[in-house]
Amino acid sequence: MSTGRVRVLVADDEEPLVSLLCTMLNDLGYETSPVYGGLEALSALANGRYDVVITDLVMPDVDGLTVLRRCKECPGPVEAIVLTGQDDVETAVACMKAGAYDFLTKPFRLDNVASVVGKAAAKVQADEENRHLRDTLYASQRTLMNALDAKDTYTCSHCVNVARLALSFCDHLGLSPEVRDAIRKAGELHDVGKIGIADHILNKPGRLTGPEYEEMKRHPVIGKRIVDPLGVFGVEGDLLYYHHERWDGRGYPDGLSGDTIPLVARVLAVVDVFDALTSDRPYRAALALDEALRLIEAGIGSQFDPAVGRAFLEFLEAEPELIAPPAALADEPGSYADEPMAVSAGPAAGSSLQD
Repeated sequence: MSTGRVRVLVADDEEPLVSLLCTMLNDLGYETSPVYGGLEALSALANGRYDVVITDLVMPDVDGLTVLRRCKECPGPVEAIVLTGQDDVETAVACMKAGAYDFLTKPFRLDNVASVVGKAAAKVQADEENRHLRDTLYASQRTLMNALDAKDTYTCSHCVNVARLALSFCDHLGLSPEVRDAIRKAGELHDVGKIGIADHILNKPGRLTGPEYEEMKRHPVIGKRIVDPLGVFGVEGDLLYYHHERWDGRGYPDGLSGDTIPLVARVLAVVDVFDALTSDRPYRAALALDEALRLIEAGIGSQFDPAVGRAFLEFLEAEPELIAPPAALADEPGSYADEPMAVSAGPAAGSSLQD
């Protein structure tokens, strides 16, 4: 919510009611805009910026559900409150499904309206502050990526490739906007914790020892620690922290199994391994596509969520143009902790099919 008073749009075909509500809200310090029907409400939303919308459900031109849906298309956060004379469960459910913050049954008490408007305005303010914090975080993402690139060129390129392919995979799956947004905003940072791994481990051209592999396994914890102080990561934090968990519970850092692993991490995990398999490394060339797909299939049900793993194979078959040729990175490091164990010269023991 921008600086200044909270802007409230009041829409109803009953002019005396609109006038009453606007007078009451103006007295409470809100900035109100009265309109007298659904069409006027849609026009106002198209040409102005509002924080809270109060709309009648039944109007002669355009109904309140249409106004609600339009509110959800506004560029900034806006909460809608529905006024209705229909006191039934079906009406309430329809309003909530259309995105209403709350609904009030006529006749209503003005103090109840004031209370609901105040709570809606507080939510809008919190959402906008959170969005500002996220914008600040993502503005610093390039700095983090540059730091990672300076330390480990392969990991930086790998993160970019994984985020690109995972985003397309999300679209293929029809996943929720929340999951897709997490992939878009934090996919490139999923291995940022490798900034905290010692160079001699990260860049080692040979097989990691047991202690070295245990150190490498700390990078999800380090990555989440890097972003946690910013206080704005939710689902994105799950992506950073859990993308090395395994369906069978043998992953890290927490040994989660099955659908206790957040969905965003299960989606990223299979894309993560696929990109590692099909990328050139100093100690081996990129695997042929059919071999990489065979290894992914072998990991379904153990390494990967069975539904996600099968869907990924179907996705690659349906959209092969999305599989970009691996970039030639002459100076990329050769950390064997990123190499699937099914490939010769793999990582330390116990790390099967980790990216």
